[in-house]
Amino acid sequence: MTVKEVMERVPTTNSGYAMAYINDGLKEIQTMIEDNMVVGTLDLVKNQRYYGFPDDFEVLKEVLIYDTDESEYVKIQRIINVSTDDKDNV
Repeated sequence: MTVKEVMERVPTTNSGYAMAYINDGLKEIQTMIEDNMVVGTLDLVKNQRYYGFPDDFEVLKEVLIYDTDESEYVKIQRIINVSTDDKDNV
């Protein structure tokens, strides 16, 4: 299907707008395909709260921390809408 055909179906005459939607859709499809996933590791630093991500980073699926006492990885649960007190100057 061409961009012109998509524009006729939507309907819109703004090709830039249609291309932006098509590109967003392609990126979303790409993030859902398991073949495009990369696994990485990072050492934790004492008293460091924030860590950077690569520039081409798109989606974080899960975070695991290695528990040296149990010799296994432990999944860190996702937290949403938590109020924080950033007075620790970290």
